[in-house]
Amino acid sequence: MQIRILFLIFLIGACAPMPTPTPPATPTATRAPTAPPTIALSNHPTIAPSPTPIPAPIILRFWHALPYAHHPAFNARVKHFNATHPDIQIAEAYQGDYAALIKKARDDQPDAILAYADDIAEFAQRGAVIALDDWLTDAKDIFPAFIDRDPHANNKIYSVAFARSLQVMYYNADLLKWGGFSKPPTTWDEFAQVCAAIAKIPDTTCYALNPNATTFALWLYNRGGEFFSADGKTILLNQKPGLDTLTFLSELFKKKSALLTTRAFQEPSDFAAGKIAFTFDTTNGLPLYDRAIKSASKPIAWGIAPSPRTTREPVVIASGPSIAIFKTSPDRERAAFVFAQWLIENAEWQSATGTLPARASMRGALAEYIKTNPQYGAAFDLLRFARTEPNIAGWGAMRVPIADAMLAVANGKVPADALNDAAKKIERP
Repeated sequence: MQIRILFLIFLIGACAPMPTPTPPATPTATRAPTAPPTIALSNHPTIAPSPTPIPAPIILRFWHALPYAHHPAFNARVKHFNATHPDIQIAEAYQGDYAALIKKARDDQPDAILAYADDIAEFAQRGAVIALDDWLTDAKDIFPAFIDRDPHANNKIYSVAFARSLQVMYYNADLLKWGGFSKPPTTWDEFAQVCAAIAKIPDTTCYALNPNATTFALWLYNRGGEFFSADGKTILLNQKPGLDTLTFLSELFKKKSALLTTRAFQEPSDFAAGKIAFTFDTTNGLPLYDRAIKSASKPIAWGIAPSPRTTREPVVIASGPSIAIFKTSPDRERAAFVFAQWLIENAEWQSATGTLPARASMRGALAEYIKTNPQYGAAFDLLRFARTEPNIAGWGAMRVPIADAMLAVANGKVPADALNDAAKKIERP
């Protein structure tokens, strides 16, 4: 998956000092959004007290697959938690990649894991993890895209994230200005107009495509489409919004306004060199883009913005692993939730890793980080529009035919045929 790979590369690169980012060009004005729906998280679990004191300490096995570059920051957070919670001690353990993590968790159940929602859905179907609905209460402001609901289990919550990234549009403000545009496009028609203008610039292409299901999801949602019905049982991928998405992509390639990437991390380098005007990429890549731009012979003015859309308000895709708690005993489950809640309510992880927090109220705690990383601040302000890819078991495998359909269209296949082929290859949930 593009996001998971780029997430790893960003974290490795984040070990090096980063220059101060160039302030973004003024983003396109959009209709002032109404307050987003939120799901509350109490300062402490809202549950009945145990009839007997919790044994102290409870030692919890917490498994993850965080990249090596994240380990020092995570170890520091665990050490801090353990020092301030003598009755709960976290024994964190790295399990390799996410596939290895899930495989081991099937055979040797830990107390909690940090994994992707579609993998956690497998454990939810088997009744191995607890639902968190009754514990996520009161008045805290968690963004809905950090709460993973399973449509195959009455929309119950089986995992919650404390940090995520967003899939957004990167734009070259200098190229837009050259073409006569002062703001990034907010509609697909405007995007096509920008591409037509940029086609007149020698050695410049409007957009570079790295085929992946997350970018397709971004475009699909911004056309009002869905992958599945609300209950997750009917495939909607090949209905009109999906077809319009691939038809638009096909037209870009026919007009030579788009090209396929041919090497890893081509988007940041070509973007920094002024060879492309747009990419659709993860906010975890912000430091990669920033370093590439600052290292270019002629640094550009740039920014991030929501995807063009036909919907009234934009959608951005939130991605990243979540915490799930396995069924053990009431005391151990309660203790694991205390740790999960503590991670959600602390901003140190975000400033150490550049990921985005679960809570809207964390903006104040991250003010200094945002001051020196303004593009991060722009990403934070898009969290209100975030949603996720489908949180259903097997989604990881379903992503492959979607990316294949994008690639096929880029190579000249009829969009309807490519989309129908993808729908047939996706196993019905």
